[in-house]
Amino acid sequence: MELIYNPKSGIAIVVVVGLMYLFHFLREDYRDGLLYFTVFFAALSVGQYVYDSFVSDIEFKGALFLHNTGISLTELFRIKLWIALVIATVILITTLPLTYSQIRLSDLFWIYPFVAFSCSLMQIFTVLARGRETTASVIAAIGILATMLMLQFFHSHILRAVVMISLHITFMVLAEQSLKMLNVRTQL
Repeated sequence: MELIYNPKSGIAIVVVVGLMYLFHFLREDYRDGLLYFTVFFAALSVGQYVYDSFVSDIEFKGALFLHNTGISLTELFRIKLWIALVIATVILITTLPLTYSQIRLSDLFWIYPFVAFSCSLMQIFTVLARGRETTASVIAAIGILATMLMLQFFHSHILRAVVMISLHITFMVLAEQSLKMLNVRTQL
């Protein structure tokens, strides 16, 4: 139901998967980094999903319905985060034939917190940019890219997982606190 009111997210899934397959077939010498590109673009697309879903809630009066049901913005953000993780799972599964030689089970312990971190980061920058999509997307993309580059320095999967879990928890709390700001409540 979420993708019906938010078709840009469905299109983003198709575009990200299509780009990964195109990249795989065009450049054989860069296949080692395909997992990181897939995770980066999946994180960007689900971050954009979180932004677009809040915008569609405002445009289609879904926020009024949610207010009448008594759900808080924090609970709504957590629900959208779970849907974003499902979208990221779909992206990772569809690109698995390309990345099967690179991905390990231990990678999942840093990939999913990374994706959740990117959603929280997008939410924070959306609030700070006062709803301006381009500004929030660019700043969040820079933050996601910087985090991805930082992860390249950690060769231990355990260290990557610990860093990403701690970043995810920190930015999740910050995102939930940003939802309590006055300008977010007045938009909804």
